[in-house]
Amino acid sequence: MSKYYLILAIFAVWAFAFIPAPSRGVYPIFLNLTLLPLAVLAYLEGAGIVITAAAAALTFFSLYAFKIKLDFVAAVPIFFAFGLTPVTLGVLRRAYRDMETMLTEGLLKNEDAGRLLTDKNLKLQEGLRGLDEKVSDIASLYEITKAMSATLSFPDTARVLGEFLRKNFDFKDCKLIFIDEEKNQIDKIYRIETGLPVASNPGPEDKAILSEVLNAKRIMHKDDIIAVPLVSRGRMIGALNIKGLSQAALEKFLIVSRQFSLAIKKVRMYERIQELAITDGLTGIFVRRYFLQELDEEFVRASRHKFKLSFLMIDLDHFKECNDKFGHLIGDAMLKETARVLKHNIREVDLIGRYGGEEFSVILPEADRVSAGLVAERLRRAVEANIFKAYDEVLHMTISVGVATFPQDASRSGDLIEQADKALYSAKAEGRNRVVFSGRVQ
Repeated sequence: MSKYYLILAIFAVWAFAFIPAPSRGVYPIFLNLTLLPLAVLAYLEGAGIVITAAAAALTFFSLYAFKIKLDFVAAVPIFFAFGLTPVTLGVLRRAYRDMETMLTEGLLKNEDAGRLLTDKNLKLQEGLRGLDEKVSDIASLYEITKAMSATLSFPDTARVLGEFLRKNFDFKDCKLIFIDEEKNQIDKIYRIETGLPVASNPGPEDKAILSEVLNAKRIMHKDDIIAVPLVSRGRMIGALNIKGLSQAALEKFLIVSRQFSLAIKKVRMYERIQELAITDGLTGIFVRRYFLQELDEEFVRASRHKFKLSFLMIDLDHFKECNDKFGHLIGDAMLKETARVLKHNIREVDLIGRYGGEEFSVILPEADRVSAGLVAERLRRAVEANIFKAYDEVLHMTISVGVATFPQDASRSGDLIEQADKALYSAKAEGRNRVVFSGRVQ
């Protein structure tokens, strides 16, 4: 309702209260009806005292103008109501507005607090997601570490690495480059494709990156390629090159590469232990125990498939005199060089071992008596023609060879060794530096 309508209502009720004849007097009840619009007006305008004063002055003026007398009993409630009602409502209005302001401020504060709580909740959720990702990364790193620790060969370790990289990283290409420690150059290079190591030829880019890694001995960045050095026992054994890896995934990749280095170190140590267990420390050829195991396996295979199998027993001529004259250091050098010459002049499928002090043995799978004789003679001539340089000494050495062949000379592996040994003693008895077959001299 507009305040103008309220003012008109006040005057209308007021006038109506004074319409009756003066003899009848002013009707207080009609006069009091003006309190309602007066109160609403006072509340809306917030000026209760001013409106009250104006209303009271107008009332007294009207009473004076119309010469209307009011009883005290009738007048007091009227003037009291006119004076108190607007003031009370004005105070209530102010109190209401103060309360409204206070509530609004409180609501705004609550909204601010709610926004702060929402922001904190979002941050906590982001933190929890980050923790979940870290826990997932740690779990995956633990799994690959465990998986690589369970392997004892390079192909298995590389396969585990390849599968992990494909599942957890987005990259274009990955290569494993291994170094020949003696020549200090690339030995082998593998590509990680579908989780399996695939041998590959090194390109100019691979050589350039590996050269930089070798010189710097630290992680190298070149274009979009990251090269991580693989270190074992303080020495670089190669590098792990990855292309197209994001910077965000670098830290995790470095952890994986370090674990791979440790796994390769363990594999190499295991291979070294295996090598020491089956090879002679001086000559680098098989020890007697492992050599005889291989002989038994070859004998079983030859028996099953009706293959020929020949066995050579070799002894260095006059080796004891050489040892006594020049000392054990020269003798060891002679044994090592003889083993090298023998190994260089046999096939890849043939097996050579150190049978005793200066005795060597050779297994010739699928070789008949004639072929075995040709091999034995080739070995004899190679040793005889070789010049042995040991420290300051230049020496020559010859060998005697005994040959036995399955099934002509023996039906068991032990008998085959015995027949070859007898042929060897026959060769030594006949003057050394010769090849003798089981049962007769060639």
